[in-house]
Amino acid sequence: MASNNKLIDPVLIVGSTRSGTSMLVQKIGLAPGMTQLYEPNALWMTGHAYRGHEAATELDIRPWVSRRIRKYMLKFQKNHEGKRIAEKSPANSLRIRYIHSVFPNSPIVFIYRDGRDFLRSQEEKYQTFKAGTLLLKSTRRNAFNRLKELPWWEWPSFAPRYINNIFRSYISHKPIKWFGIRYPDWKKDLNELDQTQLIAKQWVVAVETALADLEHISSNKYIKIRYEDIVSDPRKWFKKIGDFCDINMPDEYLDEIENTVHTKSIGRYRVELSEDSLQKALQIMEPCLERLGYLSEKE
Repeated sequence: MASNNKLIDPVLIVGSTRSGTSMLVQKIGLAPGMTQLYEPNALWMTGHAYRGHEAATELDIRPWVSRRIRKYMLKFQKNHEGKRIAEKSPANSLRIRYIHSVFPNSPIVFIYRDGRDFLRSQEEKYQTFKAGTLLLKSTRRNAFNRLKELPWWEWPSFAPRYINNIFRSYISHKPIKWFGIRYPDWKKDLNELDQTQLIAKQWVVAVETALADLEHISSNKYIKIRYEDIVSDPRKWFKKIGDFCDINMPDEYLDEIENTVHTKSIGRYRVELSEDSLQKALQIMEPCLERLGYLSEKE
C-alpha cells in the first residue's frame, strides 16, 4: 500500500483490442494490493485530443500533461484504498513511448495474439457492439466521467463521436463502421478498405507500432506475452508477470487464475472464418504473422 500522497508506479498493460488485455487487467487487478483501471482512453489523449487519431510519442508530453495524468492516477489510487493500479488501454499500443514518458519506472506488459483469431473476434464485435443509450443514467454518467479525464478545453474533441453514436442509435440504426484503435490514416482507410482489410490493418499497425516503440525502451521495463501462452499455462505466465512487476501472487491466487482462464478462443478462426476473409486478411497480416512465429507453427 502507498501513503496517501505517493503514487505507486502503475502496471501498464498494452495490446490491441481483442488480444487478452481485459482478461489480464481483470486478473491482475484481483491480486493482493492491486486494483484495475479500465481503459481511461480520454486521459491518455490529454494534450493531443484534437489530432483525429490516437498515436503519440514522448514529443507530445509537456510538463502539464504529465502532471495531469499522474494526478488523475493518484486520485484513483486514493479512491481504491491506496492499492497499486493495473491499467489497460488498447490504444496505448500506438503510444508506448508516450505512456513511458509519463511513467518511466512503470512496468509495461505487452500482450499480443494470433492476428487470425483477432480478426475473427473483431468481426464478431462489429456485429454485436452497441453504444450505450443515453437514455440510461449509467451511460450518461460514464460519458461524463470519461470527459472529466480530459481538460475542459478538449471536451469538444469528443463531440463528433458522441453525435455519431446518437445518430446511429436513434435514427439510422446502422451497424458501426469502426471499432478499436484509431491509427493515423484510419479515416482514409475507412473509405478505401472493406471491413476485413480494415481489421487486418488495425492488428498489424497496433502490433508493429508497439514493437517498434518498445525498441526505444530499456528491456528491463517491459515484458512480452503471447495470449496463447498465458491461457495455456496461466500459472507459469502470471507468476512471470508477478515477478517482473513486483506483484505478490500467492498460491491461492494462482490456483484461482488457473481455474478460470481457458483456451477456448485459440484457433477459432479455423472454423469460424471464411476462406475468402482469411486470404484477404493474410495479404495484409502475413509478414507480421511470420515475424511473430505464427505461420511456422503446425496447424
